[in-house]
Amino acid sequence: MSKLARGVATIILSRSGGLEKATLVGMTLVTTTTILLWGWTAARSSQYVTQYSCAKTQVFRASDRKCYLLQGE
Repeated sequence: MSKLARGVATIILSRSGGLEKATLVGMTLVTTTTILLWGWTAARSSQYVTQYSCAKTQVFRASDRKCYLLQGE
């Protein structure tokens, strides 16, 4: 276990007043962080899926996430 993790665990234990509360606080932090990372990753990947799903004769406009036909050629 790293020094940072040990320090955080010590602070949570000393402030919460017991192992049960510290475990609950720790699990809440891990769950919240996981949900935030999952949401951020999903948002990023959906943008790329939309961008690369345009045909070669189309251009992607990020402002409204739509494909438009190229004019000319």
